[in-house]
Amino acid sequence: MKLSRTDAWLILLMLVVVSVAVAYSLVGNWALVLFAIEVLGLSLASFTQVPEDERWVIEIFGNYACTLEPGLNLLAPGIEKMRDNPSTREQTIKMDSEKDLILTYTKDGILLTLATILQYKLNDKDPKAPYWATYGVEAEGGDREFALRELARSTLRSIVGQKDLKEVLDGQEQINMDVQKAMNEAILLWGYTVTRHQILEPILPKNVREAIEAKRVAQEQGEGRVATAEANKRAQIEQAEGEKQAAIKAAEAQMEQQRLDARGEAEGIRLRGEILKTDEGKAAAEYNLQEQRIAALREIAKEATTVVITPELANIAGLGVAGKKLFEVLGSKN
Repeated sequence: MKLSRTDAWLILLMLVVVSVAVAYSLVGNWALVLFAIEVLGLSLASFTQVPEDERWVIEIFGNYACTLEPGLNLLAPGIEKMRDNPSTREQTIKMDSEKDLILTYTKDGILLTLATILQYKLNDKDPKAPYWATYGVEAEGGDREFALRELARSTLRSIVGQKDLKEVLDGQEQINMDVQKAMNEAILLWGYTVTRHQILEPILPKNVREAIEAKRVAQEQGEGRVATAEANKRAQIEQAEGEKQAAIKAAEAQMEQQRLDARGEAEGIRLRGEILKTDEGKAAAEYNLQEQRIAALREIAKEATTVVITPELANIAGLGVAGKKLFEVLGSKN
């Protein structure tokens, strides 16, 4: 039969009354003195202090009665008894010693040796967590740490066995989260929650380590060759780009020089035109024209004995001078 705390205190009160009645029948008024001493002794023995980081699971005659919270509490002496005191602090299980290392195979048949760390604490979101922590763990001797350790081993082996070596080495963070999630689902009625699972550096077989190291070295050398080729390629591109820019600048300079030459020639033509508009310019032009005509006649006279004077030559101002020079040429030729 399961008793409540009220029943426990009623039983205790009945025992006190019976003891007082017996004492009174034996010694008369001394019974009052005995009663006072007994009540005082029982009161002092009934008060207990529960620490802040603990929850006390109380039993009455071997059956669960209640869970005491931190602070000053009253227990019925001889009737109520603390069965367990689960801690609310986060606790750590290290599985990194030689006897605790986990041996497991990956999906591609590689044997791994894993050291892990597991952290857990009482599930403070569940008011019945102290009850589950006391009565919910089924293991050798009710050892919750042993149960959690074995569950972590089996869970990790199961998850690693579904992945190949590369996935295990590259995805340790995801594996930790998967183990934590799977364990929390499994220990839902244990009163605890896993707060962290961490895989330490996996230990690989020697031949696998050597193969990975050789691959790493080859990859680094390949990356070095690629980097050198990329650098040469960039240098060639930069050189070609520099030559291209130099050619563009040279062409631009040549075009600019042509523009300047054309502009200078145009300016010279413009200035000559301005000069020809003046009297001095017109006279100089006429004189220059006469000089050119005389020079032409000289060339003709070298080849012929007869020279025809056109009306244009007859109308040239100052023809006397030009004619004198012309006849001199003709006379010397005859």
